[in-house]
Amino acid sequence: MYIKIPINLLHDNPFNSINECIFYAFCASHTKDKEMSFNYSTETLQEVFPVSSSQLTRYLNNLVDLGLAENKSYLLSYEGAKFAGKRNYKVNTSLYYDSFSYDENGKPKDYLNLNLGWVMLYGMSLKTALVLAFLWTVKIYLGMPDQQYVNTQTVMDMTSIKDRRTVYKALDQLIALGIITEKKSDERYFRLIEVNKDRCLCNSTHDVHETIAHVDCNILEFVKGKSKRFINSLKSYLKEASSRLGDVLWYPYSVLIGELPERFKFKPVNEWRFIE
Repeated sequence: MYIKIPINLLHDNPFNSINECIFYAFCASHTKDKEMSFNYSTETLQEVFPVSSSQLTRYLNNLVDLGLAENKSYLLSYEGAKFAGKRNYKVNTSLYYDSFSYDENGKPKDYLNLNLGWVMLYGMSLKTALVLAFLWTVKIYLGMPDQQYVNTQTVMDMTSIKDRRTVYKALDQLIALGIITEKKSDERYFRLIEVNKDRCLCNSTHDVHETIAHVDCNILEFVKGKSKRFINSLKSYLKEASSRLGDVLWYPYSVLIGELPERFKFKPVNEWRFIE
């Protein structure tokens, strides 16, 4: 599932975090109407969007506080006792659609296309997915060549990620997954990368299994001669992905930390499914 995220919304919004901004874009992009009815249960939402129960409550309450949503949830009562009923919020989509720029034909432009499959199937963070959304949008929608020069500051400007280290970490993780490949750059301050289209599309279980196998089989080659920063960012990704996906990436993680695999049997935070 793709989310169109206006660059103007990333740059100028009232939200507390980038993740919260992406959540709002997720809600608003469901409809072209002025209001979106949000009635997901936490369990249903977790199948398509990475959020815990406490995060979801915080995001929705903040939307209400900002005047961007109205809580229409109702309580069930029985013999004087009240019980939580079905969640129902009316989310105002005007901020989302007003943030787009439009061409002369009325088509939206200046947005990043983020595939939630990157998060749910590969276990990456939303910020890493946002960096990939920038690379993917530049390649597919702006017609850039397979190999492109990437400047960290440009990525930060387009995604509104404030910390340079977050971009470094995201690129390191995408390289480890084989979603992008780094080439030797002849330009100072620019990294030369190539985007793997098939792994970005993740249209089949084969693409996903191939990506996971790529990490399993090449973990020692990845870290050979790499900086401490690269190794630490890879550890961070493998730990986070394992907590989301279960034992899918326990082997490379256990290799990096030098411990026995059986000590790190992760259980997924939520049930996830490969693409049917």
